[in-house]
Amino acid sequence: MKNYKTFLYIGESMKPLFKTGDLVLLKDCNKPKVGDVIVFLKQDSKEKIIHRVIKISKNSIITKGDNNSLKDKETINIKDVIGKVLYIKRDNKLIRIKRQLSIKKYIFKILSLIYHFLERFNIFNFIFLKLKIKYFIYYKGNKKELRLFLKDILIARVDLENKRFLYVKPPYRLVIPKNYIFNFLNEVK
Repeated sequence: MKNYKTFLYIGESMKPLFKTGDLVLLKDCNKPKVGDVIVFLKQDSKEKIIHRVIKISKNSIITKGDNNSLKDKETINIKDVIGKVLYIKRDNKLIRIKRQLSIKKYIFKILSLIYHFLERFNIFNFIFLKLKIKYFIYYKGNKKELRLFLKDILIARVDLENKRFLYVKPPYRLVIPKNYIFNFLNEVK
């Protein structure tokens, strides 16, 4: 612990990983990476802030508290970075802080692969046919629009002239196969 800079953490923005009263141990860091937890000086007040790096450009960093829903408004100049948090000490236990990449990216990639795999075998056509979808054609002036309903919930709107979806309610976009809808439209004409 001799080679580390230390200070006491106070705040809510990094919960549940950090708790008020944790002793933060950090090392100098001149090249932070996305996912690192860093300590930096807030530009207007010079207050020390601990947040996670979510984006890096040439000379600036965008951060976000793990417990915050939005990214920080201010970008951080790399020269304002005090260090990278490596450990916190809580109740005489040393907890290592690992770099964390956005789990959303990994989940999206996996789900996307699964979705495209299932789409190849027309699984969604089968699911879609099992749903009791009602459809109506609406006329707006000289434009025709197909509207799909599941019970009384509007789940999709289709521009019939341009053959494109105007709206698909999540999560129904997973089970409304575009090719099926457009083949259906060709048969109806």
